[in-house]
Amino acid sequence: AITVTNEAPVITQCSDIVGSFIPGTLFSNDVNATDGSGDVLTYTLASFTHTGLGPGTPNHQPTFSTSNGVFGWQTESNNNNDLGTWTATVIVSDGCAADTCSFNISVVFNFKLCIGGAPKYPIDSTVPSYVVDTIGVLNGQTACAYINIHDGYALGGFDLLVAYDKSGMSPDSVLALDELSGWEYFTYRMSANSNCSGGCPSGLIRLVAIADLDNGHSPLPSDFLLDGNIVKICFLVTSDRNFIGQCLPLTFYWLDCGDNTLSSYTGDTLFAMQNVDTLCLKGGKPGHVIRPIIDFCNAMICIHQPPDDRGDLNLDGIANSIADAVLYSNYFISSSTDVFDQTWLDVVILASDVNDDGTVLTVADLVYMIRIITGDAQPFPPGGNPKMSPSSGQANAIVSVGSDRVTVTANSSVDLGGAVLTFRYSGLTVGDAALSSAASQMVVRTKADRGEVRVLVVPPMSVKGARIDAGVNEVLSLPISGEGTIELVSVEMSDASGALLSTTSAKSNPLPQSYALLQNYPNPFNAGTVISFNLKEATDWSLQVYNITGQTVRTFSGSDAAGQVQVSWNGSDNSGNAVASGVYFYRLNSKNFTATKKMTLMK
Repeated sequence: AITVTNEAPVITQCSDIVGSFIPGTLFSNDVNATDGSGDVLTYTLASFTHTGLGPGTPNHQPTFSTSNGVFGWQTESNNNNDLGTWTATVIVSDGCAADTCSFNISVVFNFKLCIGGAPKYPIDSTVPSYVVDTIGVLNGQTACAYINIHDGYALGGFDLLVAYDKSGMSPDSVLALDELSGWEYFTYRMSANSNCSGGCPSGLIRLVAIADLDNGHSPLPSDFLLDGNIVKICFLVTSDRNFIGQCLPLTFYWLDCGDNTLSSYTGDTLFAMQNVDTLCLKGGKPGHVIRPIIDFCNAMICIHQPPDDRGDLNLDGIANSIADAVLYSNYFISSSTDVFDQTWLDVVILASDVNDDGTVLTVADLVYMIRIITGDAQPFPPGGNPKMSPSSGQANAIVSVGSDRVTVTANSSVDLGGAVLTFRYSGLTVGDAALSSAASQMVVRTKADRGEVRVLVVPPMSVKGARIDAGVNEVLSLPISGEGTIELVSVEMSDASGALLSTTSAKSNPLPQSYALLQNYPNPFNAGTVISFNLKEATDWSLQVYNITGQTVRTFSGSDAAGQVQVSWNGSDNSGNAVASGVYFYRLNSKNFTATKKMTLMK
């Protein structure tokens, strides 16, 4: 008898492969086996199947050597169907016996989420290594950044948190781009609504999007694949020239494990940053995992030094000329940048910082420009060194409203070089302001339009060193006529050297010289109105509101000292019921005065 013995082959190497998805990547593996009988072994790839994430249809079939067990598979160069986990089953046989093994090939996608934008100006400074893009901008301009995702994989949503330096810029707009046009939900939240309260290190913007809301309308398969700019965020950059030369960070920011994550289109996998906290990776159930495979890159918005056009507001190439001063005065008296060249408005606004204190469009800049024109000061050199020293002085504008004029008195710790004041009025006729004797060295301009009057007081361009002495001085008076109201809504003052002062305002109303019932304001009115009347002396008074048929609708009464009294009426009767739209009359009765006026309620 012949006895034949055979030792079955034993597979000694059959390991898994894990690799990043790069289109055109070659994945290779060696399957090794031994055979104690020395038989010739045959290697067979029994199956190659997709068992993990991704669409799962390979565009290239793997190659396999039957003689030495060398496995090779190249991913498609322009398709991501090869993403996911693949299982290869190999059989090794000596003709009589066989051994079997399986190994996995995990094709892991590495996302790249970036903030970027095309720079407008060359970047000369060295930026940190984590920044891959810089966005150049001038003071006061709008800078836009783009959030983009590279090498798209089928996604179902994202939750991103972006931090910006709120000391130098503020969000202007947030826009979802065409790459998200097939997605069904996008929103953004800012500041406290970004789930951050208390001492947040900077401003925050949260961006949330979902591709399919499962509402019966499904996006196209291609809509789940993102590859390009997905969101545009624009920021208004500060006009403070002290920020010139600085780069403001714009970065992804984390408050918890859910920030800056992407969801697979099936929702069973959350993609997170590559070095995500290990605590975030714990607790996931089988088949529902967090994959730390996202690379992030950030940007900086750099504020560049513009050409030094300071003082050249009309952009004719001659700085601090009479024409520039006239144009600057027109701006203050109109309170509108429409007086400037709109094509070069950003440049003009920067050029307005004549006193080089970092603050644009102030009356102190105009005062310093006039000092240059009169030969009392020299322009600051390019580069901003030296700069105007901040003024330590303070000033207070005291406004007194009389029966025929408004008087403005300045209480200043230093000599004054100029001021711009804005009043709001109703029911009055306002004339041109006249300077008092204390301000006789100055010139004044007045403009009244649509309920607002602006008054500009500056030195003349022909007198050197003109000023208003420190202390308490009446500066100007503004003639008024009619029955109505007027109030100072803003004031800005400069010292005589051309430095901006810390300025406040106060109201000092003299006692009325006569009784008066004023026109209600607003009129016509909707939600409510205020009825004012002047009492020459202390007295009891009553105020009745009548409808057009003479019926009493509402009654007010009181007892007040001499001065102005204000009564608010919300359009309700004595029972608290709202009255109808129409014409109403109000009548004031006091010991020595009676008057009636008409008003209109419109709903």
